[in-house]
Amino acid sequence: MGTDTKEADLEQLIRRAFPEGPPPGAGDITVSWELDASVYDGKRWADVHPMLLNPSVWALTKSAFLYYLPAYLLAPLRYDWFDTGPLLDLLYTPDTPSESWLPEDRWREKRSRWQDLVGSLTQEQKHVIKLWLENLERGHPYDQGETSENPVGKKLESMLRDYWSQF
Repeated sequence: MGTDTKEADLEQLIRRAFPEGPPPGAGDITVSWELDASVYDGKRWADVHPMLLNPSVWALTKSAFLYYLPAYLLAPLRYDWFDTGPLLDLLYTPDTPSESWLPEDRWREKRSRWQDLVGSLTQEQKHVIKLWLENLERGHPYDQGETSENPVGKKLESMLRDYWSQF
């Protein structure tokens, strides 16, 4: 994506909204064996290189997710190759099970976790996430009249319309 003025401003907003504090302890990083906690263990979010950020972001504990979220937000602003899909999946859960591809019990579990995570964010952090999503959307425009599929653009449009645009 490169770093144009808007993205540089967004980087500063992210850094301001997510101040660095002490990182989570070794036992409070992951909820799954699928995530190598040593990548994060004892490291400040600003010190974890995007190449090391695990796509299994869902496997971070709540405190680890909230702490390392700015690293995940900054990575695609700097590196075109960074996959935002797993983070987008965690930052959005449809309002009803019928809008999701998940079975209802899994949807309820995912929705509950999503509500807990976004409920832990400050208004400023939610606003910055909205700006970040809008920035991503500009890179993945979605036109409902298109015959070609654009799942990222469609997801971004839904995320902003259904929740994040209020911030």
